[in-house]
Amino acid sequence: MIMLDPDKEISAVEGKITRISDAWRQFFLEYKSCKKEINYDSEVRTNYVADVFIYLRDTLPFLKETGKDSDSMRNVFNAFGVLQTIYVHQDLIDELLFIFKLQKSSNLNKSINRNLRNELVGHPVRRTRDENLISSVFLGRGFSSNAVNYVRYDYPEGFKSKVIDHSWEDILSRHFGFLNLYLDQIWDKILIIIKSFHKNLVGFLPLIGEIAFSKVVDLAEHRFEILFTHNEAYDKNFLISCHNRASEHPRFKFIVDLFLSELTECVSETIITAEKFINPQVVKVVMTETPFFTVEIVEAGQLTEAEIKEIQKSGALSYNLSKLYEDHPIFGIDFFMETYGADPVICAELQMMRENPETPLFACCYEFLKNYMEERQSQE
Repeated sequence: MIMLDPDKEISAVEGKITRISDAWRQFFLEYKSCKKEINYDSEVRTNYVADVFIYLRDTLPFLKETGKDSDSMRNVFNAFGVLQTIYVHQDLIDELLFIFKLQKSSNLNKSINRNLRNELVGHPVRRTRDENLISSVFLGRGFSSNAVNYVRYDYPEGFKSKVIDHSWEDILSRHFGFLNLYLDQIWDKILIIIKSFHKNLVGFLPLIGEIAFSKVVDLAEHRFEILFTHNEAYDKNFLISCHNRASEHPRFKFIVDLFLSELTECVSETIITAEKFINPQVVKVVMTETPFFTVEIVEAGQLTEAEIKEIQKSGALSYNLSKLYEDHPIFGIDFFMETYGADPVICAELQMMRENPETPLFACCYEFLKNYMEERQSQE
C-alpha cells in the first residue's frame, strides 16, 4: 500500500492554487471579455478572491499537524484543528466554484470528512429541528495519534454506543482527492476562457495596422480595454479626434502612433502570456508580423546647449517630467516654463497643458513634450 506523502500532496495543491491565482490576476482582474464568463459581480470586484487564494495556501500546512504527539489530549486538539481546516477548505472551494460558474461540490470525499467534522467538532450533541436528541459523542482517553477515535451514542437506536474510527491516512487522502478534483475543474474552466481570449487577440493583432483607426479603437475597447487605463490620453473619442486632426499638429499624430505602438506591443505580450498558461511546456511565440509605426519628432527648437548640458549634468529630466505631469508646486508647469520656455515647442505644449488641466489633451501634450525633450537630450 502506498503511503500518503503530505508534503508532496500539499506541494501539488499549492501549485494548482498558484496557477489559478496567477490566471485570476493576469486575466480576470484585467479584461472584460474574461470577466463576463464568470460571476464577476460587485462583491468579486472587491477582489476578496485574492484572500481566498491566500487563505487556502496558508492553511495547507495545518494538514500535517496529525499523528505527532503521544499525548492523547494534544492529539484531540490537533484533530479539531485539522478537521476544521478541511471544513474551511471545502467552503472556500465552493466559493471558487460559484465564481467560475461551476456546480457546487458534492462527492463522497467531501461528505465523509464534512460529517466527521460536524459530528466531532461542530455539533457533538445533535438534535432535530424539533429539538429531539439524535446523538452525542464521547472522546475518551484513547485518542490515537494516527486516527480519529471516539464513541457515538445514537438516540434512535436506544442510545447504544458505536465506536467511530477514521485513520488520518484516509481522512487526508479524501481531502486531497477533493481539492485536486475541484481545483482541476476550476483550471479546466479557466483554460477554456483563456483560449477563447487568446484566439480573439491573435485575430485582432494583424488588424491593428490594416483597418480604419476608429475600428481599431472600437475593437481594442472590447477586446483589450486595459490599455485605455494606462494613459489618460487614451480616451476613445479623443483618440479618434486626434487621428482626424493628425495634420493639424504633430502632437496629435504622435499620440495616435504611440497608442498603436503600445497596443501592438501589449497585445503581443498578452498573447504570449496566454500561451504560457495554455501550454506551459512549449510556448510558441506568435509569428504574426506586427505593424510598424514611426513617431514623427519636431525639429530641434531653441533649447540652448547650456540648458541641455545642465539637464544631463543633473540627471533630473525624468524625475522633473514625472513631477510636471502632477503639476508639482515646485517642478510643475511654471518651473518648466521658466527653465525651458525659451524653446517654442516646449513653451507651446506647456501653455496647452496649462489651459487644459485634467483632460486627455493635457496628457497628450505631456507625452509629446516628454518624447521631444528626451529625444533632444539623447542627441547631445
